Amino acid sequence: MRTMFTRKHIKIAFGTTFFLFAFCWYYSPGEYVLIANQDARLFFLTFEHFFSFLDRPGGALEYLGHFLTQFYRFRFLGAFVLAALLTLSYFLADEILNKSPRGKDWLIPALLTPFLLMGMHNFYPHQIHHTLGMLLAMAFALWAPRERAKARIYHALLAPVLIFLLGGFAWLYFALILARSAGNIKLGLELLFWVLIYPVLLTTFATLLFYWIPLKDLFLQSLPVDQVYPIPLLPFIYAAWLVLWIVLINLEFDWPKVRPRWGTVAQVLTLLLGAVLILKFTHNRKNAEFFQVEKMAVQKDWDALLRYADQHPSSNLFGTFYTNLALVNKGMLCSSLFNYPQPYGRRGLCFNWEEKEEILKRGGDFFWTIHFVNEAHHWAFESMIVNGYTQRNLKMLIQTELVRGHHRVVQKYIRLLERALFQKKIARGFQTFVDHPETIGDDSELGPREEVAFRENFFTDGINLENNLRSLIRNDPGNRQAFDYLLALLLLEKRVDDIAQLLPSYTAIHKRELPQLLEECLLIYKLLHRNEIAPALEVSEQTRLRFYGYFKVLQ
Repeated sequence: MRTMFTRKHIKIAFGTTFFLFAFCWYYSPGEYVLIANQDARLFFLTFEHFFSFLDRPGGALEYLGHFLTQFYRFRFLGAFVLAALLTLSYFLADEILNKSPRGKDWLIPALLTPFLLMGMHNFYPHQIHHTLGMLLAMAFALWAPRERAKARIYHALLAPVLIFLLGGFAWLYFALILARSAGNIKLGLELLFWVLIYPVLLTTFATLLFYWIPLKDLFLQSLPVDQVYPIPLLPFIYAAWLVLWIVLINLEFDWPKVRPRWGTVAQVLTLLLGAVLILKFTHNRKNAEFFQVEKMAVQKDWDALLRYADQHPSSNLFGTFYTNLALVNKGMLCSSLFNYPQPYGRRGLCFNWEEKEEILKRGGDFFWTIHFVNEAHHWAFESMIVNGYTQRNLKMLIQTELVRGHHRVVQKYIRLLERALFQKKIARGFQTFVDHPETIGDDSELGPREEVAFRENFFTDGINLENNLRSLIRNDPGNRQAFDYLLALLLLEKRVDDIAQLLPSYTAIHKRELPQLLEECLLIYKLLHRNEIAPALEVSEQTRLRFYGYFKVLQ
């Protein structure tokens, strides 16, 4: 009785400690997991949305995971949900292993289980429905009766339900049940039919009659087989870890005898070492830095983004894109461009057109920034086609249609946003502009873009950034953002002559001193073209002194 009481307290203490640790982890160093997934497809509280998931095995699991993912939009709730799911894996593993009398002697199998799952979530493409599949498979295995008569009925009735609900994760349940029979050959042979032959026949039958899915894909439905985890095959290591320990604990052989105290110390040290190694090899610092940058970009907190980029310069394509976006919004692109890494050239300013989820999701921000509203709408619409409805693409579609005066279309998108979970406040904010169109001009985002009137029509060149910017400037010469991006492009490609030709127009329109990089470029142009007529612009004495100081260092 005393031993059980002590173990119960260890179980509660570790569960509580792990929950707090996991919560703090995903609230701060692992927050990138929440940020990366918080703009997943919107969740609609409609029967139509629910039934759209039921056309495949594991669809119900994905629906539940899709619902829980919506809580990632809130830092506290997202960390809480993840910590709760991970902690639940510990309690389930502990209960499964304790079904065997020998299981009570071991702490490490259950204690390390949630850390393995935590390592999977540190790889942000790992979705909540993957974790739910594992947890539900473990729960159903825990509830499975051991009496033969009851077990036959349980497996016969549950197998088709599990295949439909869990998809490929049903195989984890079958593996756990089979592992539980280790050491009992007669029972194992009977279970082999119920957990292998019977499910295979059911899946084959379902493929022929119900699903237009290849048999191979149906067996693996909902499993993360295409994901490349930092620790290769980590989900399968997780499954093998549970199955192996269940087998070892149920086999009848004598374990080496050690003093209880030393056995406990060895298990605790193994746990600490395993936990540290898992977190070390699965936590991605570069992802954490990039998604912090994206979070600030989405919130349009340009000052905070540039402060963060000063401390954590990004070598990521998207990180470079957002840094340049912050610079242009602060009017610093042509003065501070080379204060930050620019390894991608013009691609760091604007992405080439590609029908890829990650590109379409972010590319429209560039066109919205340079007041190219039609093209921003194009990218947002394509993002909606490829990614489904997200908060980000619906907001961009609403904004672009408001600027273009298509209020009936705006109303359609607002209704969609209003029906989605946690989106009513945003939808009602946009409804104000539909009800009172005269307020559009007063909005800091919509007003400046509503005033743009193109002088001529032109086709967008999906792969030529320079042509797009020049066409935009011809139509809207006062477009500072487009001018800054064009000059930044020429700076990146060291086209001094082309920059010099644009400088008179730039200064005439913007009526301000040349940014530092452009003034340095002008100085170099004048030195290279001493005998030619140079632009009638003066270079400041400070820039000349900096250049001559640099020249002396070279000598």
